[in-house]
Amino acid sequence: MDKMKYSSRALKIAISRMPILSKKITGIGKPYEKLLLEILKLDADGNEPFPTDKAIMQNLDIKPVLYRKWMHQIYADLVEMLEDEHNPGLVVNKLEHHISCNEQDKKFYFVTTLPETPRVGSSFYVDFFYPVYWGDHFYVDNVWYRLQDGKMIVVIYLRTNFCNEYVKFKEEQEEYEAWKKGSYYWWEWIKKKNGDLS
Repeated sequence: MDKMKYSSRALKIAISRMPILSKKITGIGKPYEKLLLEILKLDADGNEPFPTDKAIMQNLDIKPVLYRKWMHQIYADLVEMLEDEHNPGLVVNKLEHHISCNEQDKKFYFVTTLPETPRVGSSFYVDFFYPVYWGDHFYVDNVWYRLQDGKMIVVIYLRTNFCNEYVKFKEEQEEYEAWKKGSYYWWEWIKKKNGDLS
């Protein structure tokens, strides 16, 4: 791993989202184990705010220099496990498809496992969306992938009706222009297209 120093907040989030991988380095006498166990108690995807670094240091009675050193060492050890081609630290053993439609001021979302992931532009019929959108025909507008600790989440965004290649091209062009202006403009464009995600 490179010698770059990362913010402890970013490290705290990343480590808390890798509980399965992190448990592989507990119970083997690492000096940072009490800090790692404290981080694994955090609810990475929940609504509870993370405790501050200062609060964690006070709780564990450790100094800031040691805290930063341990945080970077935990992350370095996790990355080293990911890079081991003979004994991969991260094995994806679960696949989830999250199917979402956010149109006409209505939102519908469900989780399932499909036999294959549909491609952008593909037609998609969902019978139980009929009461919500007065129709069952959709198309795949976008597909996002998220690799979590031991799980691959595929988010499929649907739109009503048929895929219009010209409209899709214009939207992609608008997104590219927003992206060129900067991350703030790109995020505002995403929120405008998909509804406010905050």
